[in-house]
This record gives sequence, C-alpha cells and structure tokens, in this order.
Amino acid sequence: EMGYLPRRSIRQLSRIRHRGTDATDLDDAAYQVVMQNINNAKLPKTGFIVTLVLWAAEKQKLRADLNEAVLIENLISFLLGKTRIEAALRDEFDPRAQEFLLRAIAVELRAAGGWMEANKLLGFVLQYFNARGLRFGARQVLDQFISCRLLIEEEGYIAFRYTCYQDYFVALDLLREQDKFALLVAA
Repeated sequence: EMGYLPRRSIRQLSRIRHRGTDATDLDDAAYQVVMQNINNAKLPKTGFIVTLVLWAAEKQKLRADLNEAVLIENLISFLLGKTRIEAALRDEFDPRAQEFLLRAIAVELRAAGGWMEANKLLGFVLQYFNARGLRFGARQVLDQFISCRLLIEEEGYIAFRYTCYQDYFVALDLLREQDKFALLVAA
C-alpha cells in the first residue's frame, strides 16, 4: 500500500522534476502548484498523485475540476498520443477507435481476473476487429499498446500496466454503455 508523502518529500519531488532549470523560484512554484491542486481537489498525497500533478502542471493540463480520474485521463491521452499505430497498420487507427478497443479489452481482462494469455487476448482482438469489419493487425495493435506502456506482457500473459488504467476504461465503458451500467446497478 502506498503511504502518504510528507511535505518535505513533495518539495523534493518538485525540485527533482524541475532540476536543470536556471530559476530557483521554479522549485517553490512547482511545489506550490502541487500543494494547491492536491489540497483543492482533496487528493491523497501519494508519490503517484504528486508525480501526476507535476506532470499535468508541466503539460499545462491542470483544470479546475482536478481529481484522480482527470489526472489518469490526461496521462492515458498522453500515452495514446505517443503511439504510432497508424504507421504500423494499413489504415489509420485513430484515438477514438483505440478508446473503444481499450474499453473492450479492459472489460475482458477484468472478467478474466486482470491477466489473460497473450494468444487468447490476441484472439479476442481479432474477433473484435472481424465483428466490426476492421482490417487492422491485432498483434501490431497490442504491441503498440504495450510499447506506449498501457499494457504489459509477462511470461505470455497480458494485463494493463496499472489497475487504475483498467478501471478507467471499464468505468468509461459503463459511462458510454448505459445498459451495462443499469445491469450493474440492478445487481
């Protein structure tokens, strides 16, 4: 379990993040931004959250409605933006299509307990593409999700790198698919 960081450690993380800059005022400014956003959003002061807030501040993605979900959403958007799927495939595999597939993968992995044999997940992605008449290379798509660090493959099994990524896409699926949400609430 992650523990909460004392202010001293948060200040140190802020300094490390802005090392190499000439202005020493940036250290305090970064620390102030982190603390203000964490306190305003009532976020836990864990290393994960502090690092996400520092990253969001650097990318100028801090918003008034900051919370853990917003931070994770921004991080996932950033990671997906780094993919080069369109170069590896015949047609463009846009971010919206990526989101739909990642939602389906998240639901499938959640049902399987978080990890799935790579070949079984590959078959799921192939079936997903075939059912929609899409002509993308399933292995290339999975490899791109792995290379952008959303998914991880270990010893022939694939999972989301962090459970919060899987939870995010499952929640997004429930938000977009109201019938699934209604079934969940009714159960």
